[in-house]
Amino acid sequence: MARPAGRFSWAALMVRALLAAVIIFVITGLAHVLPAAWAGVMAAFPVTMYPFLVILHLTHGPGPVATVIKHYPAGLGALLCYALCVSFTYPTLGLALGTLAGFAVATLWLAAWTRLQAWQGARRAART
Repeated sequence: MARPAGRFSWAALMVRALLAAVIIFVITGLAHVLPAAWAGVMAAFPVTMYPFLVILHLTHGPGPVATVIKHYPAGLGALLCYALCVSFTYPTLGLALGTLAGFAVATLWLAAWTRLQAWQGARRAART
């Protein structure tokens, strides 16, 4: 297996953590400065995804960033399925079983999404 381009170092970890913290503080700080009409934009901003993409791009280049962005809808769908499931199961099943149910539902979503993508790819290939 090929070794990643960037090697681990404590200095690199600290720089990445500082960069992520600065980006998050700037985005959060903007929410207090911008007018209320921008509240929806600020609430929907992918505050953790953006620093991750910046660090990934600086460390490994545009290829891995494009891959993450390409697969973002599948991950977002799984996250939404998980959140919806735990919102219903925590009150009845508790924290441990509700979390397991959420993971199961998210996994089912990913399996269904993968099958749908494969089916659409096969249909496109059959047409050409």
